Amino acid sequence: MKKQVAHVSVHQTSKVIASVYALIIFFIALLMAIFTLVKDHDVVSALFILILMPVFYWIVFYVGHVIVLFVYNKLFKHIGGVEFEFQDSPVELTHVSHPMKTVETEPVDKL
Repeated sequence: MKKQVAHVSVHQTSKVIASVYALIIFFIALLMAIFTLVKDHDVVSALFILILMPVFYWIVFYVGHVIVLFVYNKLFKHIGGVEFEFQDSPVELTHVSHPMKTVETEPVDKL
């Protein structure tokens, strides 16, 4: 069964994508800050890298994805959207156990 994504929440999706990228950039910035401290012993530059890089990248990725998703939502009615193909699971899940909680789910054929 093929389905198309007709609309994407611009703010929520952009916020999530930008946050994931900012987290990745934070670890890269951490390495850069450590190298800066080791090489130059410059604490101000290291803090500058560590704080501003993730914030800057979050803003850039957020704005970029807002533009892309806005255009996607406008173009969907003319060219269609991203298409996914779904299939029923061969195993029927009726009970999912977790150490902290137990969740009852619907059988797959009723979805």
